[in-house]
Parts: sequence; structure tokens; C-alpha cells
Amino acid sequence: MALLINVGEVAVHAWDLANATGQDPTIDPEVAALLLDFYRSLPLEEFRAHGAFGPEVEIDPTAPAADRMLALLGFRP
Repeated sequence: MALLINVGEVAVHAWDLANATGQDPTIDPEVAALLLDFYRSLPLEEFRAHGAFGPEVEIDPTAPAADRMLALLGFRP
């Protein structure tokens, strides 16, 4: 669990930074799928209440795993 938290931090913050600076924000699809499963298993409402994550963003359920993972955490991919 600790490893996935750290991988998630790096992947999401790297995506955010790359996106903000006009660089390629691609997250490895296998890493994204792993993180999507991980974040789905957490009680995210508790984290949202403290501001760690934003409200879930609606997204096409067939979107790539990275986009679904980011939307789950409150980002607009």
C-alpha cells in the first residue's frame, strides 16, 4: 500500500506538472491501471473531505485508465 501511495503521488504530480507546462503528460497505461484499481479500493470521500482530492469528474467509462484514474481523483484529464 505504501508503495502504491508513492507511485500515485509521483504519477499524478508528474502528470499535473507536465500538463501545466505543455509537456507530454502520458502516464504508463499499466501504472495507470494499477493506480486506478488501488484508488478505487480507498474510501476517497474521507480524503476529499480534507481536500486531498477533488470531487470525481464525470468521464467516459471507456476512456483510458489514466484518464479514469485522474478523473476519480478530481482532475480533468
